Amino acid sequence: MLNAARVEQLTGLRFFAALGVLLCHFYVLTPHLGPKFLFDLGGHGVTLFFVLSGFVLTWRYDAPDQAIGLTKVSAVPQIDLGAFAAVRFARIAPVYWLTLTMVLVAYGVFGTGVAMSTRPPSTAEGLGGLVLNALALQAWAPSEHVQQFWNAPGWSISAEMFFYFCFPWLLRLRWLSGSIRSFVLAMAIFSAFLGLYLWILQVSGHWDAMGLAFAARLPVLGLWPFVMGILCCRLLRHSRHMRPHQGALTLLAVTLLIAVAWAIDKWAPREAPHLALLLASHLLYVPLFAFLIVSLVLDSGPIAQWLSSPLLVLLGNSSYALYLLHWLPLGIALWWLDDSAPSLLGVSLGISGLVMLSILVYRWFETPLRLRLVALLLKGRQNLQRVK
Repeated sequence: MLNAARVEQLTGLRFFAALGVLLCHFYVLTPHLGPKFLFDLGGHGVTLFFVLSGFVLTWRYDAPDQAIGLTKVSAVPQIDLGAFAAVRFARIAPVYWLTLTMVLVAYGVFGTGVAMSTRPPSTAEGLGGLVLNALALQAWAPSEHVQQFWNAPGWSISAEMFFYFCFPWLLRLRWLSGSIRSFVLAMAIFSAFLGLYLWILQVSGHWDAMGLAFAARLPVLGLWPFVMGILCCRLLRHSRHMRPHQGALTLLAVTLLIAVAWAIDKWAPREAPHLALLLASHLLYVPLFAFLIVSLVLDSGPIAQWLSSPLLVLLGNSSYALYLLHWLPLGIALWWLDDSAPSLLGVSLGISGLVMLSILVYRWFETPLRLRLVALLLKGRQNLQRVK
């Protein structure tokens, strides 16, 4: 069995996934900074997050000696659903609600011009969208002002909550074994779902940018990268043919990702950018991100050691806060600059400040509140069990 401690290099990878999304969005401030296709590749960091999530959860809960409250009955993992829900809620909710509160405060101070999105057409629809965002259900609503207006990065958390709900049952599916057959079958199933959705868009007359953008965010379709993470973890656990390496496979994975991003930027049809982006994510980036993760887990060379260093692990642990915090400051900056070109130094200082802020939020808000919530939720559950 692989050493669980080595997953720390995936923690470091999470920082670069969040940073990639940030740089993709901040490219609007410094379009001269570098090749656009590299920033577009960074924008797929959310897909990488989804693959990582499936992998790391499976790594923790699919082995009885690595998870509290987990046993095996007939080789099928049984997760303590109450404990799992408490831990996942405590991990997601504090920073998620903090950033939503910050958006509300910013709208009160600066006005909704900092939103970088269309305003809801009515007060009632605006309040409805706010409720959906507060409950992390916005990814199910095909509406720009629901998904983008209140806190745009939050749609992925809405999808992630759905993945958490599905995970205990996905883990019990025997055919998700990590075999070659399971990879082919999973890709065929989700490709069929994607094809069905695209057909529905076409026949219903909603074949437009919003309909295609919603396909990339629909949680049911987003299960594909999450399931890919599950399959990769099981492949690593049960395969006897994979051997450690010194970084060659990791470099190959990164090279392939850059080459694919360049090819998409060069040859993707300009008349259908959203469709090209959707198909590239589903068919190319998900398998390549999975290859990158597997390569890193097997990597015992300098790249993996660097990603496992204390600084990168700290940045990786802070990446959730960085991802959720970056959107609002960008909106405020664009509103404040009002078409003025910012300096590269100013943008660099702003990004550095956001990274430092994410560390502070992780250390002094997210971690203590998460630990208190877990203790409170599990204690209350234990007391309830005693009463029953």
